[in-house]
Amino acid sequence: MGSDPGLKSAYRDWTQAPERGNPRSLALAAQLVRWLPRSWMTVLLYPVVAYYVVFSPRPRAASRQFLARALGRLPRGREIFAHYLTFARMLLDRIYWLSRDDPAIPVQIFGAAKIEAMLASSSRGLIILGAHLGSFEALRGASKRVCGRRIRPLMYVENARKVQAALDALNPTLARDVIFAGRPGTMLEIRAAIEQGDIVGILADRSLSDERAVQVLFLGEPAPFPLGPHRLAAVLAAPAVFACAVLDGRGYAIHFEPLSQSVPGGTRAEVDRSTDAQLREFVGGLERHARAYPFNWFNFYDFWHLGAPSGGSGR
Repeated sequence: MGSDPGLKSAYRDWTQAPERGNPRSLALAAQLVRWLPRSWMTVLLYPVVAYYVVFSPRPRAASRQFLARALGRLPRGREIFAHYLTFARMLLDRIYWLSRDDPAIPVQIFGAAKIEAMLASSSRGLIILGAHLGSFEALRGASKRVCGRRIRPLMYVENARKVQAALDALNPTLARDVIFAGRPGTMLEIRAAIEQGDIVGILADRSLSDERAVQVLFLGEPAPFPLGPHRLAAVLAAPAVFACAVLDGRGYAIHFEPLSQSVPGGTRAEVDRSTDAQLREFVGGLERHARAYPFNWFNFYDFWHLGAPSGGSGR
């Protein structure tokens, strides 16, 4: 399946894409969620979503392209609308997860026992490798519940400072846990977090502009995936876990799947092989869940042929 011509003008480096989102709208939504039930807020999203479906041609083309791959057929108009609506619901729930200690959103957790066993066997932390599939805030909330450890998300925020500042204001305590990607000392901060038993969360489906990417078969065609998160796990000898928190009906299904680990003390060739194997295992898990929950995919750009989003992403 080729690239849609409507996607060709998308940004090739997502870190350089102009900031999208309105801090004032976020502030208004944060006020509304204090007074209105979540179900009512969801109903209010429908006209907003309809507007964006009509007036955002490049993300709409990306939605059609992805859904065709995930569903194995051309998507219907209502399925593209459902894709947009799921994204909007996730953004709304992001406010609930950040602004309340217990947002009272239904959650089912799968694979928790394996993570608990991994943490019980060592005082060190681990790395959770997620993607722009579902909600990272829901994943962070569930991880803290399961692991009982501090959760340190690795985030690149330079192209979304205003929106990120508005989100941070909802929960300054959680904001202090963020590790900022692409800055001096980032690697040392990650290493220190792992050594003291924290959980470091990384969205491992996008690369920074200078990061090496590897072509891996994904939904029928090779797509670029960063090798960096997997090399990081190998260098730090940190266990790595694939995880996603997908919106499923009214609540979230949280999935944890331990990945194969790098060879401790192995040769460079052995470490390279195990790192490559972990990357492909991660992509395999991502593909399974993308097919199972296609409306939770939030890379609204040509993921296979362009290196950057045209606007609209999970984070």
